[in-house]
This record gives sequence, C-alpha cells and structure tokens, in this order.
Amino acid sequence: MKIYKRSIMSLFENCPILSKVEAFSKSFRDFLQRPLQPLIDNLESQTYEVFERDPIKYLLYEQAAEKALVDLYEAKKAKLANDPEALKNMRVISMVLGAGRGPIVKAVLRAARTVNVPVLVYAVEKNPNALSHLLYYRKTIWSTFTHVNGRDNLDVPIVEVIQKDMRVWNPPEKADLLVSELLGSFGDNELSPECLDGAQRLLKDNGEGISIPAKYTSYASPLCSYKVWTEVKNLCKSTTFEHAAFETGYVCLVHRGVPLDKPQRCFTFVHPNPQVTEDLKEKEILRDHEDDSSTLHVPLINNDRYVSLKFKSQQNAVVHGLIGYFDCQLYKDVWMSILPDTFSTGMFSWFPIFFPIENPVAVKKGEEIGVQIWRNCDMDIGRKVWYEWCVTTNGTCSKLHNSQGKHYYISL
Repeated sequence: MKIYKRSIMSLFENCPILSKVEAFSKSFRDFLQRPLQPLIDNLESQTYEVFERDPIKYLLYEQAAEKALVDLYEAKKAKLANDPEALKNMRVISMVLGAGRGPIVKAVLRAARTVNVPVLVYAVEKNPNALSHLLYYRKTIWSTFTHVNGRDNLDVPIVEVIQKDMRVWNPPEKADLLVSELLGSFGDNELSPECLDGAQRLLKDNGEGISIPAKYTSYASPLCSYKVWTEVKNLCKSTTFEHAAFETGYVCLVHRGVPLDKPQRCFTFVHPNPQVTEDLKEKEILRDHEDDSSTLHVPLINNDRYVSLKFKSQQNAVVHGLIGYFDCQLYKDVWMSILPDTFSTGMFSWFPIFFPIENPVAVKKGEEIGVQIWRNCDMDIGRKVWYEWCVTTNGTCSKLHNSQGKHYYISL
C-alpha cells in the first residue's frame, strides 16, 4: 500500500500548475450555455467584467488599431498636404460600436498614443448597464488628450459617449475607422454581419474607411461527445425546454469529446461589405434628414448562407453533433482564432459552439460524413436570424434541426 500511496502522491506533486486561463475555464468544461443575444438583451455589468479579464483579445485589438491608425493618418496627411491649417487640426475619427464598459476604447487610445496619432473616438453603446462606466471614464481619464502635432500642443476631447443603437445613430461626421467586437462562438451568431452592415453608413466610403474586424469565418466539424450530448438530453426533462433541447446551439468548452475530422469553412463575412456599399448608393438608405433619430438603418440585403461539407471520420465513433469555431482577421496580419490549430493562446472570451443531433449515428474509420448548415434571415416580419443543420451518413440523413427557426433564433 505504501508503494501505491507514494505513486499517487508523486502524481499530485508532479501535476503541472494550471495557468490562469485553465483555472478560469475548468469549471466551464462540458457545461452548456445559451449564446448571448446582446442586440436585444442588455448584458449585466458582471458579464462585461468576465470578458474584460481576457489578456489576449484586447492586446490583439490594440495591435490592429495601431496599424490601421498609422495607415489612415498617412493617407489623411497626404490628402491635406496643401492645407497646413487643416493638417494642424487633423484627427483620425474612430467609432467603437458596442463599446460596452470601454475596453476596446482603451485599446484604441493606447494604440493612438503608441503611434502618436491624434484621434477622436465615439463610444457608441445602447446598454444603460455599461453607460455609467463610459461616462465616468469620459469625465476622468478620457477627459483630454495632449498630443504633439508639429510644434503645437493641443488639449482636445478624445472620447464622446453616445447612448444609441449603432443602427439608429446619425453622427455629426463619418468615421475613418470603425471598431467593433460583436462576434460569437460561431463568428456571426451574435449578428455582427447585420449590425455592421447597418452601421456601414457611418464609415467613409470610396475605400477611405477601415473596419476592425475586416473579415471573419466560421468553421464546423462532426463531434463525438457522449458527455455533452447527454447534457443536452437532460435538458429535455425541463418543462420549459422539453422540445427545444436538440434544436438549439450551445456555447460549450468541450472537454470529453473528439472532433472526427479537421474543421472546414462555413461562412465568411467581410467589412466593409461591398454589397452594402452598392446598396447605400442605389437605394439611398443613407438619408440627410436632420431629425432621423428613430430610423433603424438596415440595408436591404440579407446574409442567408448555406454550406454542404464532407468529412472523413478519423476513427470508429459516434456522431453526436457538430462543433463550431471561428477565426477573424482584425486588420492586415493581425488575426485572432478559436480554431484548435491556430488558437490565440491565452484567449478565453469565446468557447466553441455545439449543434447537437437528436439521434446520434455510428460511423467507421474512413467513412464519409456529410454536414449541411443553413444560416437564414428574416428581415421583415420575424426580424430574426437562425441556423438549421443536419448530418448525412451511410446514405441516410438526420432530421433537419431547428426548421424555420422554430426553437432557436437570434432576434434583430
């Protein structure tokens, strides 16, 4: 017994110490969470606090902002080369859309100081739970910003706080730079495309404006995880969730589970969106009315998507559903990712998304697995976005999950 006891003690003594990220995420392993709906729900202050602990995300945003601000500043400086007075007072107009409690605003300001670019930042946020923090920072640490421009020291306001939905707000000027963090675990599942398409009218056109992020792509792979599937099954016992459990996507840090093949690309969205640029020109959605504060600016395009993917199972297993990820190009060579192979180490703002299938299917090693995913938009009566999915194996197809967004959708 002493030998066994010594062996067990040795194992404990030699266990690696968990990093802060691992310690934080341990309690979330295989735990199902409903995706956030920040467009219609006002997040609580403590939710923001959790996200703000991420040590990597805001550093990446800061790096992207540095590169974008330098490019914009040089372009504006060249354009105003023959106007010394305008050049002296020039600032890069930045808008942080969905500013929350201000971490992205701070990242932009740090970037501006690092590259010595004068800025004016509009912090646009509709949530009253976050507004008090923005107003406090506005009156204190963001009250003025001393920068050197030529031989003049200028004390100028650097942040204006706007309590508006980005799709409603009519700004006094257009932005050189739009910065947002509206991404979900599947990239577009918190309506970043719809929000940024509606807000694109705020950005300078003719290629003069920059969006951070510039592009994001969702990915999916078949998943074997009896543990996570069982957690979904247990939700069927709930009277409020009885029929919807297998029709819903869940944010989940899958621990006891195995992807059966490498993830493949699903949907990509680019900002500024070229379709919206044409839409704004042709249909004159951007109005010049002075009092237009209640108009919801939504371009007359939708972001319906469909993808059909083929995988080969890398082992004998059971398909319990799909696991989804995303990666994102913030600007130029600055990327962030929750894909296993390109994961931004230390980042914990997003866990993968899990789309269950009600009846798991057994597959053999090398067997083909077909996956179909739809992203559907109702821009009229229902004003919602939803996903539908099914899995095909051995010539048979699973049921179509969440048909017509009956149980799971994201409200516009």
